[in-house]
Amino acid sequence: MSPHPVLRFTGPALLIGAAATLFGALLITDAVTLPNGLLIGIISLCLGIGLVIFGIMTRAAWRIVVAANTDTPPAQTEEQE
Repeated sequence: MSPHPVLRFTGPALLIGAAATLFGALLITDAVTLPNGLLIGIISLCLGIGLVIFGIMTRAAWRIVVAANTDTPPAQTEEQE
């Protein structure tokens, strides 16, 4: 089964999400100061966490789809033989 085109976005989504989360955490803790830093930090943190969740869940869902579509015969038990 060929990979779905949306899987191309999971790698960059994880990287951008991790960077946005780190940037947001730095803004919220005042390690980096900007005007309206708390607001920008909260938005960046939420966006980053959302992108990381998207990347992880998309990869997990694709693994489930691939596992469900594999054509493997069921295991034979002693009772079936």
